[in-house]
Amino acid sequence: MMKQFRTSLGMPLLALALAGCGAKSDTPIASQVAARVGSYEITVHQVNAELARLGGIAGEQVKQASGAILERLIDQELLVAQAEEQKIDRDPTVMAALDAARREVVARAYVERIAAQVAEPQTSEVEAFYRDNPVLFSKRRIYALRELRVAVPAGREADLRAAADKAASLDDIVAWLRRENLSFKADSALKPAEELPLDLVKQLAKMKDGEIGLLASAGVVAVIQIAASREQPIDAVGAAPFIERYLTNLKKQALAREELGRLRDRTSIQYVGDFASPLANGATAVAGPAIASGAALSQATLDKGAGGLK
Repeated sequence: MMKQFRTSLGMPLLALALAGCGAKSDTPIASQVAARVGSYEITVHQVNAELARLGGIAGEQVKQASGAILERLIDQELLVAQAEEQKIDRDPTVMAALDAARREVVARAYVERIAAQVAEPQTSEVEAFYRDNPVLFSKRRIYALRELRVAVPAGREADLRAAADKAASLDDIVAWLRRENLSFKADSALKPAEELPLDLVKQLAKMKDGEIGLLASAGVVAVIQIAASREQPIDAVGAAPFIERYLTNLKKQALAREELGRLRDRTSIQYVGDFASPLANGATAVAGPAIASGAALSQATLDKGAGGLK
């Protein structure tokens, strides 16, 4: 139901490649090439770039991981060479996928460069966030949640709501669903507050153990119950690193949205053909209804992990 919510790396191969520079020596200068596959050279930089993407690798693990990465790059080059020999790289589908990947990488790189301008949160901001969100910190709870996702036929939502209003637990609703021959999928999860979407946590904090909430969206109703919960607060000192990361991410997202809005405003955009009326075709998101037992649960809340604080 709920989706949950990397470190600087040494560059031993690059360091090795630079060894001996600056002073005369009979020792040959180490090459920037890590391996040759036919006429193609795999460089130390490629290996280190893959290491950086993995993250969290240090000490003796670096050498082992570097070797594994190099072998994978060799295998990849063997396959690429064969694909190019057979002109597979010129296949329209492959070319379209390559272009899409390039555009994604370039666009992400631009956003990351813009986001790098964000300053670290001030102490006052961190303190205010801690104070304004007790459900995550001073009144933090661990939730045992149960969920039913029900495929509800048109016209039966009201019946499900009525059954939920009378139910003491999800088991009562399960029994009703079976009697009515309505299909459903059950799930459960044990989550601390910071691993749940922030808006959902705020609503769960208003609910008591055993209380049930419903959410309807596109023919599916999610029925959620707090099976049990317990308080486990976090003090301001322990929460500070997570809050700083969360606020930094929020600022980066806001800056990226602001930049995208600026680019849209200054650029002529014309919708053509079937896309001539983007608003009529559902281009804007419509908020789902808030439902049940005093809990306003949005579909975005259920589908997106709101961690940020992790």
